[in-house]
Order: sequence, then structure tokens, then C-alpha cells
Amino acid sequence: VTLAEKRNGLFPLNVENHGTLAGLPEKAIVETLIEIRNGVLQSPHPLPLPTDIQAMLESHCAFEMLTAQAVVEHDRHKALRALLSDKLVTSFDQARQIVDEIFETLP
Repeated sequence: VTLAEKRNGLFPLNVENHGTLAGLPEKAIVETLIEIRNGVLQSPHPLPLPTDIQAMLESHCAFEMLTAQAVVEHDRHKALRALLSDKLVTSFDQARQIVDEIFETLP
């Protein structure tokens, strides 16, 4: 509605990174404030991040992207690699069990 009515303002949007958050892939989806001026999305301004937050985001982004690739490609090895990079997965056996359960449900 904002775009169609050519309203102005700052809005939280999910967009491709394109350098908005340093260290993340260009194609990563990030949520940031985007200015809309006369119905046109303006380029977001790069946001500096503390080193620890940037490292955490890089790791989480790698996990999410690898997980998405694994599902789209039906690649058990990629799924296992993704899960092993997740801090909530505590062992290889747990990761393998999760992968087995997920791939049992895929067509």
C-alpha cells in the first residue's frame, strides 16, 4: 500500500543484503529499515556491527543458507554439515538422527 500510494517513511523490510551488513553474503536476506520516498525503495545504508555480533550472524547465515540448499537439492551431506554447525545440535549422532527424520518425510 505504501508503495502504491507513494507514501514516504522508514519501514522494516526483508531485503537482499547487498552490503548492508558487512561479512554476510550479498544474497542473504536481512531485515533492516528501508526508506521509501515517493513510492520508490531507497538503498539501505551499511550498518556497522560489533565484531562478536558479526561473527554470530555470519555463522547463523551460513547455517541457514546451507540448510536451504540441502532441502532444495535433497542433499543429506549438506544437511548434516548444516546441522553440525548449529550450536543447538550437540553431537554427530543427534545431527544424523535429525537428517534421517527430515529426509524420511521428503517426497
